[in-house]
Amino acid sequence: MYCINKFKNNQEVFMANIPASRQQYILSRIQDEGTVNVNQLSDALDVSELTIRRDLDQLAKRGLVERT
Repeated sequence: MYCINKFKNNQEVFMANIPASRQQYILSRIQDEGTVNVNQLSDALDVSELTIRRDLDQLAKRGLVERT
């Protein structure tokens, strides 16, 4: 599970709408904390849980993460 601070400026929120940026953020959080929580990522990035799940699925297909 991640404890994630919300983005603080508009530029970072805008970047959350770019899949590669979201996925890099997700990877960074996994490296820092070991696991991620879909709900918290969704809130932090201001995107739907479905979007986060799609990003996680793409990262898993590339062999970068695995579902536990």
